[in-house]
Amino acid sequence: MNTETKHTALHTMTPWIVDNVKTDGGLNITYVATATDEQISPIAKVTSHNASANAAFIVRACNTHDELVAALEDAYQALSEEMGFYQSTTAIKIRAALRKAKGEVS
Repeated sequence: MNTETKHTALHTMTPWIVDNVKTDGGLNITYVATATDEQISPIAKVTSHNASANAAFIVRACNTHDELVAALEDAYQALSEEMGFYQSTTAIKIRAALRKAKGEVS
């Protein structure tokens, strides 16, 4: 599912994968990519001393983003209805996290 951001740009469909490519010169290059049965399409090149770990973190975060946002929205709604906690510190933190996750604030 594509998610609209504050700037109405659509991101590449998930799931994403980590793709490690070894060049002819023996250099390892790490990409975040999409994969179909036909091809692997790079989304971003990750360059750092922890490239594989950073790419894996990006992939986990992006692949679970929509599910985590939906679960947090459901939890917020359930707690608000059952416990009336709209102004609690936890409710404020949840609303702030959801705004960030949806790209409504930077």
